[in-house]
Amino acid sequence: MPLRHIFVILACFILLTSTAISQPESLTMEFSSFTRLHYQQAYDLAIVEYEDSDGYVFMGCEDPGLLILDYNTWRQPIIGEYDFEATDAFVQVEAEPLAQEGDARIFVHVQGDGVYAFDFDGTTLEQVGYTDAIPNVNDMTLVDDILYLAVPDSGVVVYDVADPASMEWQATWDIESGEVIALAIFSSAASVLSLDGTTVTLTLLGISDPTDPSVWGVAGTDVANNSGIGSVDMNSAAIFIGYDNYVFSYTYGNGTAPSFADDLNLALVSTIYQLREMNDYVYVASGDGGMRVVIANNPTNITQVANFNPLSGANFVCLDTKENYVFLADDFDGFFNVYVTMPNRPSGFARSRPFGIASNVWIDGDVTIMKDDFGGVRFFNIEDIAAPVDLSIYACESIADIAMRDDQTLYFLDSESGLKHMDYSDPEFPDVENEFACEAGEILALDAYNAYICTSEEQMIVLDMIDPDTVIVATEIATEGIANKASVHNGLLYMSTHDSEQENGSIKIWDIEEPYYPFVIQDIAITDGYFMDYEVETSMLLTLQKYTEHSYWTLKRFNVNNPLEPFLVDSLVFDEGTSVPYNMELVDDIVFIAAGDSGIYAVNLVNDSLMQAAGHILTKDCAYGLAVYDNEIVVADDRYLTTFTYTIDNGVVEFDSEKLPSVFTIESAWPNPFNPVVQLGFTLPAANTVNVTVFDLLGREVYHEALGQLSTGMHTFSWDAASFASGPYFISLTTPTGQTAAQRVMLLK
Repeated sequence: MPLRHIFVILACFILLTSTAISQPESLTMEFSSFTRLHYQQAYDLAIVEYEDSDGYVFMGCEDPGLLILDYNTWRQPIIGEYDFEATDAFVQVEAEPLAQEGDARIFVHVQGDGVYAFDFDGTTLEQVGYTDAIPNVNDMTLVDDILYLAVPDSGVVVYDVADPASMEWQATWDIESGEVIALAIFSSAASVLSLDGTTVTLTLLGISDPTDPSVWGVAGTDVANNSGIGSVDMNSAAIFIGYDNYVFSYTYGNGTAPSFADDLNLALVSTIYQLREMNDYVYVASGDGGMRVVIANNPTNITQVANFNPLSGANFVCLDTKENYVFLADDFDGFFNVYVTMPNRPSGFARSRPFGIASNVWIDGDVTIMKDDFGGVRFFNIEDIAAPVDLSIYACESIADIAMRDDQTLYFLDSESGLKHMDYSDPEFPDVENEFACEAGEILALDAYNAYICTSEEQMIVLDMIDPDTVIVATEIATEGIANKASVHNGLLYMSTHDSEQENGSIKIWDIEEPYYPFVIQDIAITDGYFMDYEVETSMLLTLQKYTEHSYWTLKRFNVNNPLEPFLVDSLVFDEGTSVPYNMELVDDIVFIAAGDSGIYAVNLVNDSLMQAAGHILTKDCAYGLAVYDNEIVVADDRYLTTFTYTIDNGVVEFDSEKLPSVFTIESAWPNPFNPVVQLGFTLPAANTVNVTVFDLLGREVYHEALGQLSTGMHTFSWDAASFASGPYFISLTTPTGQTAAQRVMLLK
C-alpha cells in the first residue's frame, strides 16, 4: 500500500476515534462480477427491491430513453428498454413496487415532452398513463402514489398518481427563492432546493397534507459558481445539500426551521451531480472526482472517509441507494453496483459499461472478439448477426494490440505490463494463462513459435515461445520507424512503419527463418505519406496509403510473388474529402475497407490488373476496423458494434438496405461534460440544409448557426461555448423538411 494511503487511513482513524459520537456499524464492499451495457449519457436511476432481494434498476438515459436491468444478473443484466419520441432528451425516473411480487410501476419524465407511466411485470413494459402538462422538470420524487416534480419556473407541482391512467394535479407549491433545481421527501417533510444567481436556498416544508404545505423555514448560502446543478437528500434529523464542490448539512426538527450545521469542501471536485444519504453515510456522485463517501452521523462534523474511483476517466453523474447497495451511473463509461458494508474502504464493485473505443474486431465462428481501446478484450456471440450478445470482457485500459491463434487462444499486448496469452474456449469466462513482462509494447505479430513485439521506441523484441511457460527474449533490433502493423505470411514478417512526423512510410519485409537473427530483405518506401493498413494474400500485397498533403487516399496492389522484387500492379484513388481508411479485410476477390466516418467500401479485385469500386455503406459512427465471415460483416464502429449482411451480384456488393441511415439522428456529444468546445456527429438520410440552435435550460435561444447544404451521411459540428456560463444546454439540429434532433450537453468551467 502506498505510504500516502497509510497516512490517510491513520488520519481518518484518529479523527473518527477522537470524538464521543458513536460510529455506524462497520461495513465492507464486496466484488461480485462485471459485464457491459450499451447506453449513452445516463441521467437518473431508480431502484425497486422485493423481500427476496430480487430487484430492478431503471435507468433514464439519452439512448435508449429507459433501460431496465435485473441487478442480480450482472452478466446479461438488461431485460428491457424503451425509446421515446423526444430523442436525446434529459430523462428522469421514479419507481415503486406493486402488490404483485416482481411487478413495478415506473414514472418517467422526458424533458420537453411530459410524464409517462409504465407497469412492468418482469418481462413486459406497458404504458398505462401519460400527461404533457409538465414539459420541463429539474427533479422529481415518488412517495406513496404522490409524484412531486421540481418545475423550474413554477415551484413544486404535486400529482396524485394512484391511477396512472388519469394522473391528477393536486397542488403547486410556490417557491419564491428562485428556480427550483432539486427536492427530497422524508416522512411528512420536504426539502426544496432553489437557485437565484449565486444564492442557493433551502426551503423546508411540512407536507402532512401535500395539497396544503406549511413552510417551516428557509436557509440560504452563497456559492462561488452558478452551475445550475444541485442535489438534496434528508433523513429524520438532517438535510444534506450538494452544490458545486461543497456538501452542506443542516439539522431540523418537526415544525422547526433548518439550521446550518457544517460544510465540506470536496477536493478535486468541480460539480456534485447527485447525493444520497443511507445509514449515516452520504454518497456523492461527483463527476470525474469519483464517488465520495461522507460520514454524516454527526451533521455538525461531516467528513469525507473515502473516494471510490475505480477507473481513470469514469465520470459519475447519478446514483441511488437501496439497503446495502449503491448504484452508480457514469455518463459514458458504465454502470457500477457497489455492495456496501464498509464505505470507508470501497474496494469492490460490479460494473457494466459501454464501449470505450471499438477499434478492431475478429471473428471465430459464432464468436466476435473486439479490441476496446479503453476497455480491454470483449467477446460477443453473433449467432444472430442482427442481435449480437455481449458475453464478457477482460478489462485492460492500456490494451495495445491483439493477435489471434487458430486454437481459440489469442495473445494481446498491454502497453503497461506486457504480453498475455488468453484461452477463450469459453468466451463467457476467458482465462489468461501466461504473461510476459514487456513495457511499451504497441504492435504484435505471431508465428508458430515466436512473438514479434514492436515498441514505441522503434525497437522490435523477438520472443522465443516454443515453451510457453518459459518465454525467452531471442533478440532486440531497431525497426527504423514507428510500427503500426506487423504480421507473418509465408515465413516472412511484413511490417508497416512511419517516421515521427508521419511524412514518410514503408513496408519492410523481414526474413525470420532464424528468429534470433531477423533481417530486412525488402523495403517498399513512400515519401509523401504512410501506410494505414495492408493485407497479404499468396503473391499479392494490398496497401492503404494516406498522403501527407492530400485528403484523398489510395488502395494499391503489389505483386510479391518474389518478395525480393515486388512491383506495383494497379491502384484505386478514393475521392478527396473521404475519411481516412483504418483497416481492411480480403475475402475471395473482394476487399472491404473500414474508412472511418465514410463507412465501409468494397472493391472488386477479380480483374488482375484493374481494381473496381464495388459498393459502399455508411455505419452508425466511425468505422475503425472490420471482420468478415460467411457474408456477414462486423464493424468496430467507435462506440458501437455494427453488423451487416451482404450479397454479391455481378461483382457488385449489395449491403442490407435496412442498415442505411433512414432517419435524421444526432450522435453523442463528446466530451460531455465539456469545456469549452463540444463536438457531436449527426447523420443525414439525404442531402439537406441543416441549422443548429442552442437553448439553455429555460428554453431560451443562446446560439444559432446555419451549416448550409450537406450531403447524405455522417457529419460533425463543433460548438465553442467559451463565452457562455456553466450549466446544461440543448443543441438542436433542424432541416427545412421538418426533421429535428437534439442533444443535451453540460458545460463545466
